[in-house]
Amino acid sequence: GDLYPGGALEAILKSDPAYPFLHLQEFCRSSHLFFANLETPLSSKGDIYVEKTFTFRCQPYIVHTLTAGGLNVLSLANNHIMDYGPEALAETIALLEKYQIAHAGAGLNLAAARKPAIIEKNGMKVAFLAYNNTYPLEFNATANRPGTAPGEARYITADVKEARRLANIVVVSFHWSSELLKERKSYQADLAKVAINAGAHLVVGHHPHVIQGVEVYKHGLIAYSLGNFIFASYSKRVQDGLILQVRLTPTGI
Repeated sequence: GDLYPGGALEAILKSDPAYPFLHLQEFCRSSHLFFANLETPLSSKGDIYVEKTFTFRCQPYIVHTLTAGGLNVLSLANNHIMDYGPEALAETIALLEKYQIAHAGAGLNLAAARKPAIIEKNGMKVAFLAYNNTYPLEFNATANRPGTAPGEARYITADVKEARRLANIVVVSFHWSSELLKERKSYQADLAKVAINAGAHLVVGHHPHVIQGVEVYKHGLIAYSLGNFIFASYSKRVQDGLILQVRLTPTGI
């Protein structure tokens, strides 16, 4: 689910990076791939890019919390990764690459944002794609502007087909819907099915901060929203989240 290890949590993580995984580490490390949505830049650089109610940024040392939990692939396609602009995004990407954490959904231009993260484990290749369907629209990348991959059907179809050519399994992440909404919107189902019709096996959603439903469609599985994972919020409305564990085989999930 959504990952924002900032706020009051950030100071704790400086001295104890593994703190959020106290009761989860064994379970989390039992999987070859551990995916979440990183809803903040990890950077000390940049300035507020677009004025909005909440702007997030975490210090670069937070990367040690990601590695402590075994997180090895992240979505960057969301409404906070560009909160401090292209400079903070670039530092975040460089940091993740230094610590060998794969990422998808944002980049220094549209082509980079749409590029799949491909991880090979046990002789299988798994491709991850990530898309942003939230505001502000200024966060979306263009041919010559850094940002997130917009979740448009034409991009999803083309990218999933290309990813299937490169990998055995394709996972697609969407940042979509509305905060605190527990029922999926019709466009979420439409886009999820576009991805699966193009060849994706698993669709995972984020942004509502609460759990939405899970649906089986053809050969694929759709988890519309996993809720929060590690998120610095005191709100009792967003305390429930899911960890979805999926077994991948060369022929599907």
